[in-house]
Amino acid sequence: MFPADSTNKHITSSQLRNNMRQVQIKAGLLQITVHDLRHTSTSLLFEAVVPMEVVKDRLGHSDIQTTMNIYTHVTKKRKLETAEDFALFMESKTKCLSNSVKQFTSS
Repeated sequence: MFPADSTNKHITSSQLRNNMRQVQIKAGLLQITVHDLRHTSTSLLFEAVVPMEVVKDRLGHSDIQTTMNIYTHVTKKRKLETAEDFALFMESKTKCLSNSVKQFTSS
């Protein structure tokens, strides 16, 4: 990332941090760093079930292993949520099937 101002002049990392902090204060936002913003964005991509390869490219990682090493906690969380979602789905289908059987046998 090579940020520049409106005249296309390079902005230093400290200028970027200061500008970001000023905007956050003026807007009444939680003060987070550029790194925090990158990490949050990536976590949201995983929660949206964006493929790992796409996230890797977006982050500019040359190796998918780098992405996986940094963000495996996110994918583990998503796996647990998926298992819970599937269990709830199966439970609802079982109840629906049970109700259908009851209706069929009581007729």
